[in-house]
Amino acid sequence: KIAILPQYQRLGVGEKLLNTTLKYFVDSKFENYFLEVREDNLSAIKFYQKHGFEIVTKREKYYGDKSALVMFYKKQR
Repeated sequence: KIAILPQYQRLGVGEKLLNTTLKYFVDSKFENYFLEVREDNLSAIKFYQKHGFEIVTKREKYYGDKSALVMFYKKQR
């Protein structure tokens, strides 16, 4: 899980964390990398899309009354 406290958002902290995990993923034997994000968290969705994640499905009421979008990042071959 990656979560950034509001006072540290938009300072590049999340980008560094995500880039570190993506580098580990690319260097590993894993084939797919996925995450869930609240469907109303538009800034996070755009952030993940900017880094190559694609929305593949939706999990209804994943966060109680809110649904989650499942996003995948596929390793480039």
